[in-house]
Amino acid sequence: MRFQKAYTRALRLMPNYVWWRPLLALVLAVVFHLVFQALAVILPFLYFLAVQRAGVPDVLGTEEAYLAFKDRGAQYPLIIENPTSIYLFAGPIIFMLPSVLLALRVMKLGGLGTLSSVDRRLRWERLGTYLAPAFGLVFAIGFLFPCVQTMVAGNFQDLPGIGIRVLPASLVAILILIPLQCIAEEYAFRGFVMQVLGSWIPSAWTPILIQTLLFTIGHSHNARGMLIIICMGLVTGILTVRLGGLEAAIALHVANNLLSFLSRSLFVDNAIFTSGGVVALLLALALDPLYALI
Repeated sequence: MRFQKAYTRALRLMPNYVWWRPLLALVLAVVFHLVFQALAVILPFLYFLAVQRAGVPDVLGTEEAYLAFKDRGAQYPLIIENPTSIYLFAGPIIFMLPSVLLALRVMKLGGLGTLSSVDRRLRWERLGTYLAPAFGLVFAIGFLFPCVQTMVAGNFQDLPGIGIRVLPASLVAILILIPLQCIAEEYAFRGFVMQVLGSWIPSAWTPILIQTLLFTIGHSHNARGMLIIICMGLVTGILTVRLGGLEAAIALHVANNLLSFLSRSLFVDNAIFTSGGVVALLLALALDPLYALI
């Protein structure tokens, strides 16, 4: 497999590169993100106080979201019909983006363009090309195949509930926040982490494997879900280095998360399959490699 090592070595090629600058940038990014995370949680609370003082309806469902957050902390259940709950899920992750940008700027190691691709910009034409197969594969393997498999087996009672529920406020939140959340994770893990490690380590495989480990640790799922996360982290890391940019990884991540959230927002409960047999698991694991081949 041919890698474009210029991508993982990009920070080393910066005019101001010194071995300790990427390390300090990594530390600063973590500090900045902790600050931004606190702000991300405080902002809806300030909105709620303003709403209560003004005596107007809490249309964003802030009180409900904070009660759930208070009861369960970081592991609180996502309330898909609640815009504030969606924000509390995606917002802290989105703030990875300005954290990384600020760290790079302070250490004079470029900006988001450096992380975007070897061309030092996000190649929009490539991103557009990758979106179609990404959405197609995620829909076919994640949604269409489980329905067909269930129907063939005759288990019609296990099919998703029929009917549509449109949740306008949460739908808008999903369409705006979930793509941003995916983009932020790609810039943080496949971009920033891999380039920081690549500035010291010539091998492309080491940054790919380490960012996959960190990406996996950042998620909390059952065993089936964690296997899928590992596969996504590994394949998107390989794609990023092989293609010299984040575009393919962003397309796959956005398609996967956006279709999942949209399904839960638009349709009745049980509209997506959260379990399945061995075949369904193998197909889910095969989704990312199939996308890479296309």
